[in-house]
Amino acid sequence: MHDLAIPGLNRSTFPERMLDRGVKKQYLCTANHKKGITNLFIHLKSIISMKQPIKYSLSLRANPMKPEEAKKAYATIQLNQVLSLEDLAEHIHDHNTVFSKGVILGVLIDMTHCVKEALMEGNAVKLGDLGRFSPTITSEGAETMETFTSEANIKKLNVVFENGSGLDYKTEDLDFEYTITRAAQAAAKKAQKAGETSADWTPKEEEEEEQEP
Repeated sequence: MHDLAIPGLNRSTFPERMLDRGVKKQYLCTANHKKGITNLFIHLKSIISMKQPIKYSLSLRANPMKPEEAKKAYATIQLNQVLSLEDLAEHIHDHNTVFSKGVILGVLIDMTHCVKEALMEGNAVKLGDLGRFSPTITSEGAETMETFTSEANIKKLNVVFENGSGLDYKTEDLDFEYTITRAAQAAAKKAQKAGETSADWTPKEEEEEEQEP
């Protein structure tokens, strides 16, 4: 059993007679592992839902379905960083949870292993309203159903992720901020180190900008 402070419940929530009967202890001082893990998922959702500008860059791209049309400017997201499990554990710990960073990291590592095991057993895994991981199969066609065999025709087990209602964002609820591409930033830094006042950077129009930092 782990001690777990439940948001919204405190001493003022309960009459003194209820506290004397140990109700406070029942609701505030104990929680089983299931509740603890649920609390971790709530924090994971808060990380994704944080209100902060989403940076994007622009590039001219052609429509592959209509190559004769003029190229148009499209937005490409520029990620700030890629959070590791350790980063997530530290962030969750900083949200005033009673669990230590080490305990949280251990739960997250165990969760990843369990999710992989569940998928390999042909199960889908739903992580609350974040979404659902589901296994799919890539197979090669056989001439007939009778000649189809798993050994010869099934080529790969894939995993797809379907957004849940918790990730159903509306653009009006988000803030977007324009930034130059990472290639342009690198060219500017190179020019600065060389003592130049301008940078000559010509993007490859057919190449989409990288999203990862």
